[in-house]
Amino acid sequence: MLTWLLSWILVPDYAALPVLQRLGAVAATVVVGVLAFLLGKFNYLFLTCADFDVSGNNSPAHCARGEPFHRR
Repeated sequence: MLTWLLSWILVPDYAALPVLQRLGAVAATVVVGVLAFLLGKFNYLFLTCADFDVSGNNSPAHCARGEPFHRR
């Protein structure tokens, strides 16, 4: 619902778009929503408990133990 509302605000002329572009916008919104869900669901594959501690958030129950991830 939130992604639909955000899309409605960002593209106020949605109804004026051709059907193919409307379907493309809906598909992009669905893909982003599914990817966000999967990243949240499987965060233990690439985030450690220390990453949550460093950011100031509570660590989820299924996070991996270890050092925070640092990009170099």
